[in-house]
Amino acid sequence: MSYKLNQNPSIKDVSHILWIGEIISKDAVARNAVFYGDKAIDRSPCSTGTSARMVLLEAKGKLATGEPFVHESFISSKFVGVVENKCKGGKFGGIILSITGWARQYGYNEVSIDEADSYPLVSR
Repeated sequence: MSYKLNQNPSIKDVSHILWIGEIISKDAVARNAVFYGDKAIDRSPCSTGTSARMVLLEAKGKLATGEPFVHESFISSKFVGVVENKCKGGKFGGIILSITGWARQYGYNEVSIDEADSYPLVSR
């Protein structure tokens, strides 16, 4: 069996893929693995992916305010998300959510702007 990977030529330069699978833990609602870059996989459930899944489930009426969303990774680590409230931004509805889980800091990044730079990265 073969698959044509790029069926839509307007989709290119994909850097992150969220792959879903069957849950292992009885308390989990969903399970995933996030692949990013050329050779990396996130061992956590990914907070961005957890947020996106929660938004979709809430919009479909499958996740209520206050209901825990237990998102499991491929190594069974978990993030627990909760829809705290609903909100509206312009004409679109949305949610305010919280996510708890375990994380470890493994690096630092410092960005500086040269005041003499003619093309600054941020507005002043």
